[in-house]
Amino acid sequence: MSNESLKTSLENGILTLTMNLPSNKNAINPEQMQKITNILNEAANNEAVDFVILTGSGHFYSSGFDINPTKNNENLDPIKIGREFIASFIDFPKLLIALVNGPAVGIAVTTLGLCDLVFCSTESYFWVPFTLRGLSAEGCSSYIFPRIIGYMRANEVLQFGRKFTASEAKEWGFVSDTFKPEELSSVLIKIREMRDSLSKKTRIANLIFDKTLYSNNVLQYVVKTDLIEWPTSIEINKKLMRMWNKKILHEVNTVEWEYLENRLISQDFQERMLTFLKNKERQTKLWWKYGIQ
Repeated sequence: MSNESLKTSLENGILTLTMNLPSNKNAINPEQMQKITNILNEAANNEAVDFVILTGSGHFYSSGFDINPTKNNENLDPIKIGREFIASFIDFPKLLIALVNGPAVGIAVTTLGLCDLVFCSTESYFWVPFTLRGLSAEGCSSYIFPRIIGYMRANEVLQFGRKFTASEAKEWGFVSDTFKPEELSSVLIKIREMRDSLSKKTRIANLIFDKTLYSNNVLQYVVKTDLIEWPTSIEINKKLMRMWNKKILHEVNTVEWEYLENRLISQDFQERMLTFLKNKERQTKLWWKYGIQ
């Protein structure tokens, strides 16, 4: 299944969602956020889906929120949609894997902290220029980042807009592992093998449990319903890891978007955004004239 900005494919229990606007560095507008939210919510209840992989097409993973007003639907409420978008990451019960194929900016970075596994290209960098744009944190980053990369590094990243590299992301524990760009297909194969190996182990365990516990119907029933099906096992482990702060994450998400809504109407933001758009327009003219990419 595909549309103008997103591609989805389901194969052997793995749903791959690809942000597909390489000419715009896979920037995300409210309409695309809404589509991703719907896809994740539907996948959560689809028994055919075991894993979800998020990735981008082209050289960028995503340049974050598309602030170009001409490309945004005025009938959509970006604050409500943004809050629901982040909530879909918080609530997603299955394994959510980010395959970062290139640079990530803004909300494309903050949502990585809500994924279960993150693999990134060695050519990736990560940047959240909130203060540069006159904005405030989103994606629960004000809560998650200090817990993942430490309070001092989170200050540098969130408050002072420090870019960090793929190697730093791995060193800090922000990503699971890195890969060279030419190794992308190998990473996909490894993810599929991981899914297949789990499935095989489950079938073996099923035979052992059935044979060993045949005489104990009660225990056999408990094992079958709670442990045998491997997607359920992963979902239980994820639920256990997430349940202790899930309520907090939703509260953080709500508060962050309230602050962000106030920032969007502030004079500081409007002045910074005008400067940014003027610089972007000037850069675009250079791209057309000299072929700069």
